Amino acid sequence: MISGYPKETFSIPTFNPVLGQMNKVAVVARNNSFDFYVNGQHALGPLYDGNFTHGMVGVYATGGVNPGATETANVVFSNARVWQQ
Repeated sequence: MISGYPKETFSIPTFNPVLGQMNKVAVVARNNSFDFYVNGQHALGPLYDGNFTHGMVGVYATGGVNPGATETANVVFSNARVWQQ
């Protein structure tokens, strides 16, 4: 979890919402700074979270067009990679 996550809804112009189409998502983490990219374009950040000095990497998806308890999301991940410079 990132402490600075925005609570408001926003759209990402480079996100492809078409079912079955690929979206490339990247997160660049440097110390306590996080930048998010979708399909090669900066989408969000930097967000800062100084709560942890180490942890695990995970992915979470929720909702569909109108996120909520009754909305579902079908998500497939492939070619996930993590590397350190």
